[in-house]
Amino acid sequence: MMKKNLFPVFLRLAALAACIYACVLSVRLATGDHGSPALVGVVGPAEPISYLDTDAFAESLAELDCEVRVSDAGTSAADAALQLIEQGAEVIVIGSDVPFTDPDVFTQAAAHSTTLLFVGASPQQKLLDSYDKAWALDNDAAHGGQLLGKQAAMAFREGSLQDVDDDKLLDCIGLLPGDYPSAGIVGREFLAECEHYGVYTDLHHNFTDVMADLHYSLNEVWQQDAQPADALEDDSAGDISDTSQPEVIFCAGSRAAELAHEQARQMGWLGTTRIAALAESRESAQALRDAGTADYIAYYDREIATSILSQFTHNALNYRFVAQDCTVQPDENKHFIFGYQLLE
Repeated sequence: MMKKNLFPVFLRLAALAACIYACVLSVRLATGDHGSPALVGVVGPAEPISYLDTDAFAESLAELDCEVRVSDAGTSAADAALQLIEQGAEVIVIGSDVPFTDPDVFTQAAAHSTTLLFVGASPQQKLLDSYDKAWALDNDAAHGGQLLGKQAAMAFREGSLQDVDDDKLLDCIGLLPGDYPSAGIVGREFLAECEHYGVYTDLHHNFTDVMADLHYSLNEVWQQDAQPADALEDDSAGDISDTSQPEVIFCAGSRAAELAHEQARQMGWLGTTRIAALAESRESAQALRDAGTADYIAYYDREIATSILSQFTHNALNYRFVAQDCTVQPDENKHFIFGYQLLE
Protein backbone atom coordinates (compact mmCIF):
# COMPACT_ATOMS: atom_id res chain seq x y z
CA MET A 1 0.00 0.00 0.00
CA MET A 2 2.82 2.42 0.87
CA LYS A 3 4.63 1.61 -2.40
CA LYS A 4 1.56 2.71 -4.35
CA ASN A 5 1.48 6.03 -2.48
CA LEU A 6 5.17 6.79 -3.22
CA PHE A 7 4.62 7.15 -6.98
CA PRO A 8 2.60 10.39 -6.77
CA VAL A 9 5.24 11.78 -4.41
CA PHE A 10 8.03 11.01 -6.87
CA LEU A 11 5.95 12.48 -9.67
CA ARG A 12 5.46 15.72 -7.75
CA LEU A 13 9.19 15.91 -6.92
CA ALA A 14 10.09 15.41 -10.57
CA ALA A 15 7.66 18.13 -11.61
CA LEU A 16 9.10 20.46 -8.97
CA ALA A 17 12.65 19.78 -10.15
CA ALA A 18 11.62 20.48 -13.74
CA CYS A 19 10.07 23.79 -12.69
CA ILE A 20 13.19 24.80 -10.77
CA TYR A 21 15.40 23.94 -13.76
CA ALA A 22 13.14 25.91 -16.11
CA CYS A 23 13.28 28.94 -13.80
CA VAL A 24 17.07 28.78 -13.54
CA LEU A 25 17.40 28.41 -17.31
CA SER A 26 15.09 31.35 -17.97
CA VAL A 27 17.09 33.53 -15.59
CA ARG A 28 20.31 32.54 -17.33
CA LEU A 29 18.86 33.31 -20.72
CA ALA A 30 17.60 36.68 -19.52
CA THR A 31 20.81 37.71 -17.80
CA GLY A 32 23.37 36.05 -20.04
CA ASP A 33 24.56 33.78 -17.20
CA HIS A 34 25.78 30.59 -18.90
CA GLY A 35 26.88 28.95 -15.66
CA SER A 36 30.52 29.63 -16.51
CA PRO A 37 32.04 32.59 -18.38
CA ALA A 38 31.16 32.41 -22.05
CA LEU A 39 34.09 32.56 -24.47
CA VAL A 40 33.96 35.08 -27.33
CA GLY A 41 36.77 34.93 -29.88
CA VAL A 42 38.16 37.70 -32.06
CA VAL A 43 40.22 36.97 -35.17
CA GLY A 44 41.53 40.12 -36.82
CA PRO A 45 43.69 41.36 -39.69
CA ALA A 46 46.87 43.38 -39.41
CA GLU A 47 47.11 47.13 -39.87
CA PRO A 48 46.50 49.49 -41.60
CA ILE A 49 42.81 48.74 -41.07
CA SER A 50 41.35 47.36 -37.87
CA TYR A 51 37.69 46.46 -38.15
CA LEU A 52 36.99 46.31 -34.43
CA ASP A 53 37.92 48.23 -31.27
CA THR A 54 38.73 45.16 -29.21
CA ASP A 55 38.90 46.99 -25.87
CA ALA A 56 35.53 48.69 -26.35
CA PHE A 57 34.07 45.40 -27.58
CA ALA A 58 35.26 43.53 -24.46
CA GLU A 59 34.00 46.31 -22.17
CA SER A 60 30.55 46.18 -23.75
CA LEU A 61 30.32 42.47 -22.93
CA ALA A 62 31.48 42.81 -19.31
CA GLU A 63 27.95 42.57 -17.92
CA LEU A 64 27.58 39.13 -19.50
CA ASP A 65 30.49 37.72 -17.49
CA CYS A 66 32.26 36.47 -20.60
CA GLU A 67 35.87 36.27 -21.71
CA VAL A 68 36.97 37.94 -24.95
CA ARG A 69 39.98 36.10 -26.37
CA VAL A 70 41.94 37.65 -29.26
CA SER A 71 43.89 35.33 -31.55
CA ASP A 72 47.65 35.62 -32.00
CA ALA A 73 48.68 37.90 -34.85
CA GLY A 74 50.90 35.23 -36.37
CA THR A 75 48.13 32.63 -36.68
CA SER A 76 46.12 32.32 -39.88
CA ALA A 77 42.46 33.31 -39.64
CA ALA A 78 41.25 29.76 -40.31
CA ASP A 79 43.59 28.15 -37.77
CA ALA A 80 42.75 30.79 -35.16
CA ALA A 81 39.02 30.26 -35.65
CA LEU A 82 39.37 26.47 -35.40
CA GLN A 83 41.39 26.81 -32.19
CA LEU A 84 38.75 29.09 -30.67
CA ILE A 85 35.97 26.67 -31.62
CA GLU A 86 37.89 23.82 -29.99
CA GLN A 87 38.37 25.97 -26.87
CA GLY A 88 34.59 26.38 -26.61
CA ALA A 89 33.96 29.83 -28.10
CA GLU A 90 30.24 30.53 -28.44
CA VAL A 91 30.74 33.51 -30.76
CA ILE A 92 33.69 34.32 -33.03
CA VAL A 93 34.17 37.66 -34.77
CA ILE A 94 36.41 37.24 -37.82
CA GLY A 95 37.86 40.36 -39.45
CA SER A 96 39.39 39.65 -42.83
CA ASP A 97 40.85 41.72 -45.67
CA VAL A 98 40.23 38.90 -48.17
CA PRO A 99 37.21 36.59 -48.65
CA PHE A 100 37.25 33.70 -46.18
CA THR A 101 37.37 30.36 -48.02
CA ASP A 102 38.01 27.61 -45.42
CA PRO A 103 35.00 25.21 -45.22
CA ASP A 104 36.36 23.42 -42.13
CA VAL A 105 35.62 26.46 -39.97
CA PHE A 106 31.96 26.37 -40.97
CA THR A 107 31.74 22.61 -40.47
CA GLN A 108 33.28 22.75 -37.01
CA ALA A 109 31.26 25.82 -36.02
CA ALA A 110 28.06 24.00 -36.96
CA ALA A 111 29.14 20.96 -34.93
CA HIS A 112 29.69 23.14 -31.84
CA SER A 113 26.84 25.60 -32.54
CA THR A 114 29.30 28.51 -32.63
CA THR A 115 28.04 31.78 -34.11
CA LEU A 116 30.36 33.24 -36.78
CA LEU A 117 30.32 37.00 -37.44
CA PHE A 118 32.44 38.03 -40.44
CA VAL A 119 33.47 41.67 -40.71
CA GLY A 120 35.46 43.19 -43.57
CA ALA A 121 35.62 41.09 -46.69
CA SER A 122 32.72 38.64 -46.94
CA PRO A 123 33.26 34.86 -47.06
CA GLN A 124 32.24 32.88 -50.11
CA GLN A 125 28.46 32.92 -50.42
CA LYS A 126 28.19 29.12 -50.62
CA LEU A 127 29.98 28.85 -47.27
CA LEU A 128 27.79 31.51 -45.71
CA ASP A 129 24.69 29.66 -46.91
CA SER A 130 25.98 26.37 -45.50
CA TYR A 131 25.54 27.41 -41.86
CA ASP A 132 22.55 29.19 -40.33
CA LYS A 133 24.62 30.89 -37.61
CA ALA A 134 27.11 32.54 -39.96
CA TRP A 135 26.61 36.18 -40.95
CA ALA A 136 28.58 38.65 -43.09
CA LEU A 137 28.90 42.28 -42.10
CA ASP A 138 29.78 44.08 -45.33
CA ASN A 139 31.86 47.07 -44.41
CA ASP A 140 34.78 46.45 -46.72
CA ALA A 141 36.40 48.90 -49.12
CA ALA A 142 33.82 48.31 -51.88
CA HIS A 143 31.21 50.26 -49.95
CA GLY A 144 33.60 53.18 -49.49
CA GLY A 145 34.40 53.20 -53.20
CA GLN A 146 30.69 53.29 -54.00
CA LEU A 147 30.10 56.25 -51.67
CA LEU A 148 32.96 58.22 -53.24
CA GLY A 149 31.88 57.31 -56.78
CA LYS A 150 28.33 58.49 -56.17
CA GLN A 151 29.50 61.76 -54.60
CA ALA A 152 31.86 62.49 -57.49
CA ALA A 153 29.21 61.57 -60.09
CA MET A 154 26.59 63.80 -58.49
CA ALA A 155 29.04 66.71 -58.28
CA PHE A 156 29.99 66.23 -61.95
CA ARG A 157 26.35 66.16 -63.05
CA GLU A 158 25.51 69.25 -60.98
CA GLY A 159 28.55 71.17 -62.24
CA SER A 160 30.31 71.66 -58.91
CA LEU A 161 32.98 69.26 -60.23
CA GLN A 162 34.20 71.06 -63.33
CA ASP A 163 34.54 69.34 -66.72
CA VAL A 164 38.00 70.80 -67.36
CA ASP A 165 38.32 69.79 -71.05
CA ASP A 166 34.57 69.87 -71.78
CA ASP A 167 34.55 66.32 -73.12
CA LYS A 168 31.52 65.21 -71.05
CA LEU A 169 33.69 62.53 -69.42
CA LEU A 170 34.98 62.38 -65.87
CA ASP A 171 38.76 62.22 -66.34
CA CYS A 172 40.34 60.19 -63.53
CA ILE A 173 43.63 59.12 -62.02
CA GLY A 174 43.73 56.33 -59.45
CA LEU A 175 46.29 56.10 -56.64
CA LEU A 176 45.62 52.66 -55.19
CA PRO A 177 48.63 51.26 -53.30
CA GLY A 178 48.86 47.50 -53.29
CA ASP A 179 49.52 47.36 -49.56
CA TYR A 180 46.11 48.89 -48.85
CA PRO A 181 43.50 46.12 -48.31
CA SER A 182 41.15 45.76 -51.30
CA ALA A 183 42.61 48.85 -53.01
CA GLY A 184 41.70 47.51 -56.45
CA ILE A 185 38.10 47.04 -55.33
CA VAL A 186 37.96 50.71 -54.26
CA GLY A 187 38.83 51.81 -57.78
CA ARG A 188 36.54 49.31 -59.48
CA GLU A 189 33.55 50.33 -57.38
CA PHE A 190 34.33 54.05 -57.75
CA LEU A 191 34.25 53.77 -61.55
CA ALA A 192 31.22 51.46 -61.56
CA GLU A 193 29.23 53.81 -59.36
CA CYS A 194 30.00 56.74 -61.65
CA GLU A 195 28.63 54.76 -64.57
CA HIS A 196 25.59 53.74 -62.50
CA TYR A 197 24.69 57.42 -62.15
CA GLY A 198 25.20 58.13 -65.84
CA VAL A 199 28.73 59.56 -65.69
CA TYR A 200 31.26 57.92 -68.01
CA THR A 201 34.94 58.07 -67.21
CA ASP A 202 38.37 58.33 -68.79
CA LEU A 203 40.94 56.56 -66.60
CA HIS A 204 44.17 58.32 -67.61
CA HIS A 205 46.47 56.45 -65.23
CA ASN A 206 46.06 53.86 -62.54
CA PHE A 207 48.95 53.45 -60.11
CA THR A 208 48.45 50.04 -58.53
CA ASP A 209 49.74 46.48 -58.56
CA VAL A 210 46.26 44.96 -58.85
CA MET A 211 45.41 46.03 -62.39
CA ALA A 212 43.21 43.00 -63.04
CA ASP A 213 40.69 44.22 -60.49
CA LEU A 214 40.21 47.42 -62.48
CA HIS A 215 39.50 45.83 -65.86
CA TYR A 216 35.87 46.90 -65.76
CA SER A 217 33.54 47.26 -68.77
CA LEU A 218 33.17 51.04 -68.68
CA ASN A 219 32.91 53.11 -71.83
CA GLU A 220 36.01 55.13 -72.80
CA VAL A 221 38.23 53.61 -70.09
CA TRP A 222 41.82 52.75 -70.94
CA GLN A 223 44.92 51.79 -68.99
CA GLN A 224 48.38 53.17 -69.78
CA ASP A 225 51.77 53.61 -68.13
CA ALA A 226 50.70 51.55 -65.13
CA GLN A 227 53.15 51.78 -62.24
CA PRO A 228 53.77 49.21 -59.48
CA ALA A 229 52.51 49.81 -55.97
CA ASP A 230 55.86 51.19 -54.85
CA ALA A 231 55.31 54.14 -57.20
CA LEU A 232 53.61 55.70 -54.21
CA GLU A 233 56.76 55.34 -52.14
CA ASP A 234 58.93 57.83 -54.05
CA ASP A 235 59.00 60.51 -56.74
CA SER A 236 58.05 58.06 -59.48
CA ALA A 237 54.47 59.07 -58.74
CA GLY A 238 55.42 62.20 -60.65
CA ASP A 239 54.95 60.21 -63.87
CA ILE A 240 51.31 61.28 -63.81
CA SER A 241 52.58 64.60 -65.21
CA ASP A 242 52.59 62.81 -68.59
CA THR A 243 48.80 63.03 -68.69
CA SER A 244 46.35 65.88 -69.17
CA GLN A 245 44.66 67.36 -66.12
CA PRO A 246 42.10 65.03 -64.52
CA GLU A 247 38.87 66.18 -62.90
CA VAL A 248 39.28 63.75 -60.00
CA ILE A 249 42.02 61.65 -58.40
CA PHE A 250 40.62 58.76 -56.35
CA CYS A 251 42.80 57.31 -53.59
CA ALA A 252 42.83 54.37 -51.21
CA GLY A 253 44.25 55.49 -47.88
CA SER A 254 45.35 58.75 -46.29
CA ARG A 255 48.94 58.40 -47.51
CA ALA A 256 47.83 58.15 -51.14
CA ALA A 257 45.57 61.19 -50.68
CA GLU A 258 48.45 63.24 -49.33
CA LEU A 259 50.63 62.27 -52.30
CA ALA A 260 47.80 63.06 -54.72
CA HIS A 261 47.35 66.51 -53.17
CA GLU A 262 51.06 67.25 -53.40
CA GLN A 263 51.15 66.12 -57.04
CA ALA A 264 48.14 68.27 -57.90
CA ARG A 265 49.80 71.24 -56.20
CA GLN A 266 52.99 70.78 -58.21
CA MET A 267 51.01 70.51 -61.45
CA GLY A 268 48.88 73.57 -60.72
CA TRP A 269 45.70 71.50 -60.67
CA LEU A 270 44.41 72.45 -57.22
CA GLY A 271 41.09 74.24 -57.29
CA THR A 272 39.71 72.36 -60.28
CA THR A 273 40.97 68.80 -59.77
CA ARG A 274 39.20 67.18 -56.83
CA ILE A 275 40.61 64.44 -54.64
CA ALA A 276 38.40 61.57 -53.44
CA ALA A 277 39.89 59.55 -50.59
CA LEU A 278 39.04 56.48 -48.57
CA ALA A 279 40.35 57.00 -45.02
CA GLU A 280 41.16 54.37 -42.40
CA SER A 281 39.14 56.01 -39.61
CA ARG A 282 37.06 59.05 -38.76
CA GLU A 283 40.14 60.65 -37.19
CA SER A 284 42.13 60.13 -40.39
CA ALA A 285 39.26 61.49 -42.46
CA GLN A 286 38.95 64.61 -40.33
CA ALA A 287 42.70 65.19 -40.56
CA LEU A 288 42.47 65.12 -44.37
CA ARG A 289 39.58 67.59 -44.28
CA ASP A 290 41.27 69.93 -41.80
CA ALA A 291 44.44 70.01 -43.89
CA GLY A 292 42.48 70.64 -47.10
CA THR A 293 43.98 67.47 -48.59
CA ALA A 294 40.83 65.83 -49.96
CA ASP A 295 37.42 67.01 -51.15
CA TYR A 296 35.36 63.81 -51.03
CA ILE A 297 36.15 61.57 -48.07
CA ALA A 298 34.68 58.27 -46.93
CA TYR A 299 35.89 56.51 -43.81
CA TYR A 300 35.45 53.27 -41.95
CA ASP A 301 33.50 53.99 -38.77
CA ARG A 302 35.03 51.55 -36.33
CA GLU A 303 32.96 52.92 -33.43
CA ILE A 304 29.67 52.11 -35.13
CA ALA A 305 30.97 48.72 -36.29
CA THR A 306 32.06 47.83 -32.76
CA SER A 307 28.71 48.87 -31.31
CA ILE A 308 26.72 46.76 -33.77
CA LEU A 309 29.00 43.75 -33.33
CA SER A 310 28.49 44.06 -29.57
CA GLN A 311 24.72 43.98 -30.04
CA PHE A 312 25.00 40.93 -32.29
CA THR A 313 27.17 39.14 -29.73
CA HIS A 314 24.78 40.00 -26.88
CA ASN A 315 21.92 38.47 -28.85
CA ALA A 316 23.88 35.36 -29.84
CA LEU A 317 24.97 34.68 -26.25
CA ASN A 318 21.37 35.02 -25.14
CA TYR A 319 20.15 32.57 -27.80
CA ARG A 320 18.37 35.21 -29.87
CA PHE A 321 18.54 36.15 -33.54
CA VAL A 322 21.75 38.17 -33.88
CA ALA A 323 20.02 41.29 -35.24
CA GLN A 324 17.08 41.28 -32.84
CA ASP A 325 16.19 44.85 -31.79
CA CYS A 326 19.01 46.24 -33.98
CA THR A 327 18.77 49.05 -36.52
CA VAL A 328 20.50 47.00 -39.23
CA GLN A 329 18.94 43.89 -40.72
CA PRO A 330 20.33 41.32 -43.17
CA ASP A 331 19.45 41.00 -46.83
CA GLU A 332 18.36 37.75 -48.43
CA ASN A 333 22.00 36.61 -48.66
CA LYS A 334 22.71 37.04 -44.93
CA HIS A 335 24.70 40.23 -45.44
CA PHE A 336 24.52 43.38 -43.33
CA ILE A 337 25.69 46.71 -44.80
CA PHE A 338 27.30 49.24 -42.47
CA GLY A 339 30.61 50.72 -41.51
CA TYR A 340 31.65 53.31 -44.10
CA GLN A 341 30.40 56.87 -43.84
CA LEU A 342 30.86 60.04 -45.85
CA LEU A 343 32.53 62.90 -44.04
CA GLU A 344 30.12 65.78 -44.54
